[in-house]
Amino acid sequence: GYGGAAHGGVGGYVIGHGTFAREPYGSFTNPMSLGSGSWTPGGGAIVLVVGGGIAINGTISANGGVSSGGAGGGAGGAINITAGTLTGTGTIRARGGYNSWSGGGGGRIALQGMTNDTFSGEIEVHGGNNGVRGMAGTIWLSPIRRSNLVIGNGGSYTNLRFGCDG
Repeated sequence: GYGGAAHGGVGGYVIGHGTFAREPYGSFTNPMSLGSGSWTPGGGAIVLVVGGGIAINGTISANGGVSSGGAGGGAGGAINITAGTLTGTGTIRARGGYNSWSGGGGGRIALQGMTNDTFSGEIEVHGGNNGVRGMAGTIWLSPIRRSNLVIGNGGSYTNLRFGCDG
């Protein structure tokens, strides 16, 4: 089909050409499901259970597939991290893929059990942005430690959006 696939967010829909897994699915708080595929494959599932702490200074990615031709993009997959401590300046992403017609929906990310969290990197679940845009996925932040949530880039909110990625 020409439409983007869904997972945490709805895939971009091309009227009259169908779509794959149109409605979001999977767990918001404990994601483990794969992203759906369309013309390109969906993102995988990464589950990390760490007894102590984890430092993320690189990139952990479960992105949907990207193509220069074809139809709909694959949906982002799932990243589920459970650890006592989360540190680092890296990137955690489960973005929707894209191609010439429509983007896949964003995936699902959950950060669980952190009693100490100084992670200052990026967490991304946006939908694929070529053609008809896929919608953003979901991010679950453990309520054990999250008493303070900073959104934005040093006070710059030029790219900050809540709700759909319209």
